[in-house]
Amino acid sequence: MKHDWEYKKLGEICDIINGLWTGKKPPFVKVGVIRNTNFTKSCTLDDSDIFYTDVEEKAYSKRKLQKGDIIIEKSGGSEKQPVGRPILFGLDGEYSFSNFTSTLRINNGSIIPSFLHKVLVGLYFQGKTRPLQSKTTGLHNLDFNKYLRFSIPVPPLPIQQQIVDELDKLTEIIEKKKQQVKELDNLAQSIFYDMFGDPVENEKGWEVKKLIDVSYIMSGFAFPSKEFSQDNPIKVIKITNVGVGEFIYDNISLPYKYESKSEFKACLGDIAIALTRTVISSGLKRAYIPQEYDGALVNQRVAIIKGISADNKYLYYLLGTEYVRSYIIEHASALMQPNLSITDLRALPLFYPPLPLQQSFAQKIEAIEKQKELINQSIKETQLLFDARMDYYFGE
Repeated sequence: MKHDWEYKKLGEICDIINGLWTGKKPPFVKVGVIRNTNFTKSCTLDDSDIFYTDVEEKAYSKRKLQKGDIIIEKSGGSEKQPVGRPILFGLDGEYSFSNFTSTLRINNGSIIPSFLHKVLVGLYFQGKTRPLQSKTTGLHNLDFNKYLRFSIPVPPLPIQQQIVDELDKLTEIIEKKKQQVKELDNLAQSIFYDMFGDPVENEKGWEVKKLIDVSYIMSGFAFPSKEFSQDNPIKVIKITNVGVGEFIYDNISLPYKYESKSEFKACLGDIAIALTRTVISSGLKRAYIPQEYDGALVNQRVAIIKGISADNKYLYYLLGTEYVRSYIIEHASALMQPNLSITDLRALPLFYPPLPLQQSFAQKIEAIEKQKELINQSIKETQLLFDARMDYYFGE
């Protein structure tokens, strides 16, 4: 089917609008400005934190976003995340876009905006934008002239719509399953509060102990980063592996000579805490150690917690409460990037219900986590199908 499609240069089917500078000449108008921070890793628009400011009315009139516009990240990025992410705009209201971005506006009816967006997402995740970026003063800049020379498939409109509908349906399935996982997380947190009460108020009068009194707490070792190797089996748990309630895989490993450092090894089910940027807007950075990292070495700025006279699952959910978040912020060494010392973590005061009650909670949580595991596996399978269909339609 793809062999019969027409192909056109991106610059032939789109007009290009450069980003907005704030400016200082009145009259002004207040608008929402789409910035790099509003681009998600999956190339969608995150409208939860849009910046509003006064901009020149004249400049804004030429840069007012319309539904169906595609905003391209032109500057920014990082070594692991090249520039070139595209997002499809579809909001109501007064919006423009920053000077670190450019906007593509389809100039004829030959292509559907949502279809073009998916083509550009496919090009991005195939790594096509990486060779087009240059680096100056720490920023990665996209060569937009070369970007506009990308050859874009333009099948008949009904086929474009069929492809969009198929891919959107798979995306919808994935998002619904992710919502199910969130609801299970909320259920687990609700069970915690029902059984133990509010950690701040401690209305049930539980005994209070320090974290160090009920658990073993290990801080990581400053393994030399220059020693890291992708070709050896001794995995390393770094701060970037610890997400908010999730372990982030990267398979970084060290040479064999560090294998003997057993005092810095984590075990399956241990709790990892990020000691740098411990708290971010979405919560505390903590994660269970998964099977694949059982016996892995722990790098600096990561702490490992293992319950001794307390149940690990109880500790994990206690660490996710607002009470612990407030404690960390209060004891953080920097407000802009909260860093927690291992000393303050060990001194964390927490209420200590009877161990049998903690274990009863853990049993309830295990049932929930089994459901989450099944749903997460389904998400992975659906994502693989989505990736395969993207590759089929837009791959080489």
